Amino acid sequence: MHHVQTSVYRVTGDTDEVRQRAQADLLPVFQQQEGFIEYDVTPAETWVTSTSTWQSRELAEAAGRQSAIWVRENFSALAVQLEEQSVAPAAAIGVPAVL
Repeated sequence: MHHVQTSVYRVTGDTDEVRQRAQADLLPVFQQQEGFIEYDVTPAETWVTSTSTWQSRELAEAAGRQSAIWVRENFSALAVQLEEQSVAPAAAIGVPAVL
């Protein structure tokens, strides 16, 4: 069953810059990973939400750890802080289980 990994970050700075850099730099890393299906980044006023869909819970959890490390290494100047992470079956959050 596919799983969705969600991360919510508090951002002091330009949330659109966070989105652009994640799409340009983190997405290609995910695309090379086994079991990757989809990735999206949504900026808001002081928040950025990142979601990625994977073929298994284990792969989704690994992606969450990888994205947290990537954010910590790449966004110290924008004060991007991880607030929440979760992994759930895709069907449980309204995403079709078979993509």
